[in-house]
Amino acid sequence: MYLGWIIDTGLYSEEFAQDQETIGAFTAREITGPQVYQKYNACLHGSMLNDEGNSFSQFYFDIECGRYLADYEDTLCQRLALLLSCKRYMGELP
Repeated sequence: MYLGWIIDTGLYSEEFAQDQETIGAFTAREITGPQVYQKYNACLHGSMLNDEGNSFSQFYFDIECGRYLADYEDTLCQRLALLLSCKRYMGELP
């Protein structure tokens, strides 16, 4: 999903931009961000990002002061709470 966001925000490099087939398919929503990521062997490399994309990614994913872990935890907790709520409603949990 992150690579899809990189494409949507134009934070990809000129080198990555040469793959117009993939970028076009993603922007037309014919493929998903995870499918783009899989096409690149499930690897996000710095050469795929422009300078701004690299700077943002380094800051965001910084373990000590970045937002990634907090965002991950928030998202995970919200989805788990929703899942548990649905399972209780459906009678699958006490």
